[in-house]
Amino acid sequence: MTHQLRYYEAVEQLQLGRRLQQWNWQLSGSPPLGIEIDDAEIDVVCSFAEPAIFAETVWNEFGAAGEFRIWQRTTKERPVVARFRAFGWEVEIYGSSVPLRQQLAVRHYEIEKRLLCLGGDRLRSSVRRMKQSGIKTERAFAMILNLTGDPYEALLRLEDVSDSQLAELFAGAGLAGDSH
Repeated sequence: MTHQLRYYEAVEQLQLGRRLQQWNWQLSGSPPLGIEIDDAEIDVVCSFAEPAIFAETVWNEFGAAGEFRIWQRTTKERPVVARFRAFGWEVEIYGSSVPLRQQLAVRHYEIEKRLLCLGGDRLRSSVRRMKQSGIKTERAFAMILNLTGDPYEALLRLEDVSDSQLAELFAGAGLAGDSH
């Protein structure tokens, strides 16, 4: 699918800042990292105190969007998820009672952002190539960096790793000397 608007233009047109102003929220996913592929979506992660009020707000703000649907998952945190189409993009708004910085999507995003900052263009293009072949983002990072075990957990293990340790990891993956 070709997007009608660039990512940042779509985010601006969606007026997320105004529409989600009462919630602690953050963009995550591939587009703000510059590793999106054609089927990328706009991911918005939110934290709420009351799921019913959050769901009502999301419904009121985005319910008229194309293919809008909203549901609450039955997992422990009981997150509320809304999906819809806008400006040529699939948009997912995920809300949970878990504080924003502790949510897995935000933690993965921050780790991936740091890796891309330190790993340079070779890492970015390697991740994008793997994503184009159908491999999910976290798995692509794990495979490129030779991380073992579950890719989601493997990335989380890098949260507190120093820049020098990450440089060693890049060198072991054949990405040395390309950081910015």
